[in-house]
Amino acid sequence: MPSHTPSHTQNNLSQLKPDFFFSKGRLKMDFHKALVFVWCLCGVGLNASTDSSCHMTLEGQSFAITLGSPKQDGDALVWRCNETVIYERRNGTIKGSAEVDDRGSLSLTNLTTAMSCTYRAEHWSKSAMPLKKTTANVCVVPKAPVPTLVVTCSSSGVGSLYCASGSSKGFTLSWFHNNVELKERVNPFTPTHPGEKDQYKCRLSNDLYLGDTQDSNDVIISCPRPDECTDKLEGSSHTIVLDLPEKSRGSLTWKCNDTTIYPSKTTARVQSTVNVDKKGSLSLTKLTTSVSGTYTAEYRVDKISATKTERLCVLRKYTQMLKML
Repeated sequence: MPSHTPSHTQNNLSQLKPDFFFSKGRLKMDFHKALVFVWCLCGVGLNASTDSSCHMTLEGQSFAITLGSPKQDGDALVWRCNETVIYERRNGTIKGSAEVDDRGSLSLTNLTTAMSCTYRAEHWSKSAMPLKKTTANVCVVPKAPVPTLVVTCSSSGVGSLYCASGSSKGFTLSWFHNNVELKERVNPFTPTHPGEKDQYKCRLSNDLYLGDTQDSNDVIISCPRPDECTDKLEGSSHTIVLDLPEKSRGSLTWKCNDTTIYPSKTTARVQSTVNVDKKGSLSLTKLTTSVSGTYTAEYRVDKISATKTERLCVLRKYTQMLKML
């Protein structure tokens, strides 16, 4: 059988043709997004040929490359990813774990960015006669990450929102107020006069793949003023709602005044029952006057610290009765 030497791919971005930035069924990207796309391809180590279009597909999806050459007795079929052989069939003996059907077509599943490359297939007959070959450039685009929205309360009671994602390159940030998109694109973002029931969220849209978006959790800004105190009766319960995502990437700390009560092995300072749920909310039960104080939640993610503060005043039962007179 004749030996085959694959052609070496070129890696000169200056030779990219304009149609490189076309994707089937989609509009041409603008110049800015095109530059981002080139950066992305370099970032994932794509060594695809620059003289043909790239089949863009999203991370986690599947993609099939059709060969359409039926299997024959004693034939030979080779699939390569760039210069690496990923499937080889000779005289009925198969090497490699790639999924190839009886017509030589390759199926790629659960795609990752590392699978971006130039795929080549060559099929020969038993007599070493070339039957068919094909080439396809596959560009796997990273999915938009799920952002986490955290609220920071200043000492004066003003709330700011921070959209934490872990990665901002190649994604566009949008803010929503009660499911209506806002014009603001800054991060952090400080809403003006938020209402008690107003909900906010942020969205990351993939610049490289139309329709790939991820929304954060919805939050309601609740930042009490320094002179406000939440009055609770001795023996009752109280919950300070934080509403973080259940699969949050950050770290959470709760303090009562200057004493850390979560995470902590002891609750000596707070003599009531302390519980923090999956969303970070702090629940205090069997309240006593000794637990009165300023409670602060500090949430750290992406080197950003977000806080929420609430002042709690636990009243003795007879004091509550006097206030009612």
